[in-house]
Formats: sequence, C-alpha cells, structure tokens
Amino acid sequence: MKTACSYYIRTFELVIFFSLALLSCKDPTKRSESEIRAIVDQENTGKKTAIASTDEIKVTDFFPKPIIGNKLNAEENKLVDSFLNNTSNRTKIYKIIKIVVSRSADLAYEYGENSGGYDSKKNGHVEFHNYYLRVWRKVDNIWTIDVFFQHIPYPLPQ
Repeated sequence: MKTACSYYIRTFELVIFFSLALLSCKDPTKRSESEIRAIVDQENTGKKTAIASTDEIKVTDFFPKPIIGNKLNAEENKLVDSFLNNTSNRTKIYKIIKIVVSRSADLAYEYGENSGGYDSKKNGHVEFHNYYLRVWRKVDNIWTIDVFFQHIPYPLPQ
C-alpha cells in the first residue's frame, strides 16, 4: 500500500514539475504581441495613449518635416494648437494588420489601417482612412514607440 501511494505521489510530482517547465518556456514573442495589442485596444477606447520614446521619429504629412524626439518646436506646437482649436469630435481607430516581434522580445513593428474623423470649422466633417507603421521598443518592461509613419490622404484644417 505504501509503495503504490508513493508511486502516485512521485508521478504527481513529476507531472507538476513538467507542467511548470512547459509554462516557463512560453513564447515571449506571443506575450509581447499581446501586450502591444492591449495598448492599441486602450488607445482605440480612449483609455490610454501609447508612449513615445524620448527619441521617437515621427513622419507624417501633418508636419512639414520628420519630428525627432517627443518635444515639439514652436512651429510644430502652432500646427497642433491650430488643429486642436479648429476641430472637434475627433476619433481615431487603429486596426492592426500585423505585429512582428523580435526573438529577444524587446523590438517589434506593427502596421495597420488608421481611420476616423473630425469636425472642422473650415471643412465640415472630415473622415480619413490611411495606413501606418510603428516600431516599438521595450524599455524597463514598458513598450514605447520609436518610429511612427503615416500618410494622411485628407485635407488638413487651416
């Protein structure tokens, strides 16, 4: 009786050991992809904005030249202020097409469709649809955007 019981206990211990070993071998790229998807979901619901790295490169038709860093100069601030002051009911939804995470799970790129709209004092209601690319970097366990690129095929408010 004692040997059968110890056999079952030993078998149970081995099952637990191998189950824990398998769980610890989980693919870190899948976890990282899930983390990025969660950030995008929060952006889409207005709960959170993705964090730009301090040396982010932003290339968009909104600004006359690429922006490097997350601080805007006076001219760029003027453009942003003008947009915010002359528009209302702004919406933006990111629809991810694909996320690719590096093996080291500290770099990733995401591309997808971006759509939304706003009410402009000059142009009325404007809707847009475009494609974007973002490069993500994980620093201190936090995903930040290193590069953001999009083409804006709609009229910008004056």
